Amino acid sequence: MSPCTQQPARWLRVGVPPATHSRVRGLTLVELVVVLTILVVLATVALTSITGRVDQQRYEGTRRTLDHVRDAVVGDGQTRQADGTPVLSGFIVDMNRLPVATVDADDASLVTLSELWFPPAGVALFALRDGLDASIAAADQDPNPGIRVPCGWRGPYLRLPTGSDVLRDSFGKRLVSPADAATEDDGENYAHLRQIDDTPAEEGDTVAIIRSLGANRLRDALDVDYDEDLEVVIDPLSYRVDRIVVNVTVRYDSARPYDEDDRLFVRMYEPDPATGLVRAVRVQRPVGSTTTLIEIPDGGLDDMGGDLVGSVVVQATFVTDPDDSSANAPETNFGSRVIRAYIGRDDDGNNTLDDDLTPPTTTSSNGRPDVFGVSDPYYLMAQPGLNVVNLTVDVTTEDPQTLPEG
Repeated sequence: MSPCTQQPARWLRVGVPPATHSRVRGLTLVELVVVLTILVVLATVALTSITGRVDQQRYEGTRRTLDHVRDAVVGDGQTRQADGTPVLSGFIVDMNRLPVATVDADDASLVTLSELWFPPAGVALFALRDGLDASIAAADQDPNPGIRVPCGWRGPYLRLPTGSDVLRDSFGKRLVSPADAATEDDGENYAHLRQIDDTPAEEGDTVAIIRSLGANRLRDALDVDYDEDLEVVIDPLSYRVDRIVVNVTVRYDSARPYDEDDRLFVRMYEPDPATGLVRAVRVQRPVGSTTTLIEIPDGGLDDMGGDLVGSVVVQATFVTDPDDSSANAPETNFGSRVIRAYIGRDDDGNNTLDDDLTPPTTTSSNGRPDVFGVSDPYYLMAQPGLNVVNLTVDVTTEDPQTLPEG
């Protein structure tokens, strides 16, 4: 039997039908468009979700960066002392001022907050300085032990990413300002460092507002979601010490009774904002002036005359508010102060205050007042607003303790 006659029988034997020709149906154009549309929608949703999450992380990172800047300047404000007052720290405590805008080391067309991570030119590094520090005027130096003023730059207060010396938000934008405020715009040349009145900070201006423009990097009040601007505001008025009232109890004994030429000197030692060293501010009052609050003499005295043996309380006030016409001390911010009271003598007898707060004329060779009593130093962590200090001076000797040359 030939192969040709055997083939049909083999198919029949295995029960398999002979091969047939069929056509496989594919996707129509409409179906393909529908599938592609679904894929595009899914990809868009996924991309939007990822982009939104990235913007959220950058937005939150920017907020943390601004919080770190505030903490570097004035502390976090969360840590409290036993009496409930905040524990003060940061640049403002060491330098007695807020940071100012400084010209960028690599681009003179920009100003930065580099004082927070680079020591400013001409500013001393942090140290505990005593009452004989060379930065204190000779007439205000204090050789008595106990004066230790913490002052000077002790940064970096703000730690930047490793290898970086620029401050950026988490969207990658540098937080700087144009050195010339006239060139500012609402986009790439926006002034991120600003004064408290929201004008651009130029070189030497106090920086009170640090602002990021969000994801779109545009200044727009109508921004929403992660395009909204973020900022931290450090209002100088919130950290100003307006008044330090010093109540001094002066105690006389029979060895050294009250003298009508006695004068109260109160010195306040604090950081000098310009140099980081120590400056001294003085207030002086006649002991028998109308500032006397309480008289507790042992015998009857008329108008503070005669031999006073007992105690008087004299009030001396440092007014630091430059808007106050009675201000007698430089504008000062909160932080460490050392205050000390002295009883000296007004040898010229005019019982008046000198406009420049210099000591009265004395017979001392160094031009300082003869001192008959000194209080212990009072360490004050000055708070915004009103501060009250109570001191005691014992006047127990007739021989003046003339302060030596420093």
